[in-house]
Amino acid sequence: MGDKHDRRYKRLFSNPEAVEELVTSFVDLDIVHEFDYSTLEKVPKEFTTGKYKKRESDLIYKVNHKGRDAYIFILIEFQSRVDYKMPLRMAAYTSLFYLSLKDIDEFCRKRELPVLLPIVLYNGESEWNAALSIEEMIPAQGNIRAYIPKFCYYLIAENTYSKETLIGISNAVSAIFLLENSNKDSIEENLRIVVELIQQKDPKLIKLIEGWVVNCLEDTGDYTEVIHKSFTKAKGVDSMLETTMKQIKEEGIEKGREEGREEGVYKVAINMIKKGMDDATIQDVTDLSSKKIKELRKQGD
Repeated sequence: MGDKHDRRYKRLFSNPEAVEELVTSFVDLDIVHEFDYSTLEKVPKEFTTGKYKKRESDLIYKVNHKGRDAYIFILIEFQSRVDYKMPLRMAAYTSLFYLSLKDIDEFCRKRELPVLLPIVLYNGESEWNAALSIEEMIPAQGNIRAYIPKFCYYLIAENTYSKETLIGISNAVSAIFLLENSNKDSIEENLRIVVELIQQKDPKLIKLIEGWVVNCLEDTGDYTEVIHKSFTKAKGVDSMLETTMKQIKEEGIEKGREEGREEGVYKVAINMIKKGMDDATIQDVTDLSSKKIKELRKQGD
């Protein structure tokens, strides 16, 4: 599940519109409305390493803030269990980021480090009850507190938002959160709502969300028919999802699970290739590596 969520979230937040929606809708700070989101630029650096690489993913964006560079650091936490070391880890990642800046010596000399907004995006089921700052973890009293680090991070915990709140926010990111919070009893209705929420979005963002929904089939198992029905009934939706849903049903990924999952998934990918679909969409639906998809393309030549 972690690897799949890693890919889904990274693809979603590779879209600047999705990053803007996440920050402006779910971060209650004045500064997020002062950023110039037309200047968003992904920074090609990652700071999660070792054992944490399998349970989280980090994304960094540069954005203009009143004529100066500022940064948005998004740490996506995939584990269902809360990590109580998060304040320390986020402080470490933030320090590593600052130390990696090209002009760090000059920034420090002038005491003008750029603004960095550290966000933890949590999609686990358990309640997040870890400290939100290092200061909370050190129970010292008296004037020594002046020397205790006060580093804080901003938490976005998907499971704390009600259905009504997410519908009220009414954007693509809230639609994803609504899907993530769905269960067997609510997914059909929520899918109809999601379709309505995303119809006016950027086509690339719609495609990412469609791929997300189809990819979720392998996690939800018996929801295939429900998802198909929800999207085919939605007004004005005649999209890639319609085609991929039919393809999955015809080739029987469920049957592939029982009789040889790889063979079933390969058939789906080959037929998608024949229909002219691009590698990113095929990868979203089948979860195959880009290398394997290229191999399948060569076999069909």
